[in-house]
Amino acid sequence: MIILSQTKDISGYHGTVGNPTNMCDSNANPLFIGDLVTMYHKDYPDKSIGFVCEENHKYAKWTNTENQYVMGIASIWDSENFKQVTSNIYDDDILEQIDNISDGWIVKKVKDFAELVVGEHWGFLYVVNIQENNS
Repeated sequence: MIILSQTKDISGYHGTVGNPTNMCDSNANPLFIGDLVTMYHKDYPDKSIGFVCEENHKYAKWTNTENQYVMGIASIWDSENFKQVTSNIYDDDILEQIDNISDGWIVKKVKDFAELVVGEHWGFLYVVNIQENNS
């Protein structure tokens, strides 16, 4: 199992790479756990980069929820807020619905989870094959 981890083992779990989410980026591209996104607020053009993550209390408990989210803007771009998006990615009003819940944030997928390499890291999260680490 390939995961995102802040400790390079299961205790730092932030998601199983490739798990689907109900979220999309600002262009309505579906997001998966492990996708790398760039994000910025429309009023502050400085961009940052983050992973699409998830919490699973079976492995680690960081909050009281088990949401999927974009690291860095988890309270805005998360699976709970995306329940309000009722259109599918092919509907004309999907972009408007995403904009309505985004609170001014722009999120764009820049690297697909399938392109990740074990050992790669961005910020404090590492791509880890937990079988390799005997965890």
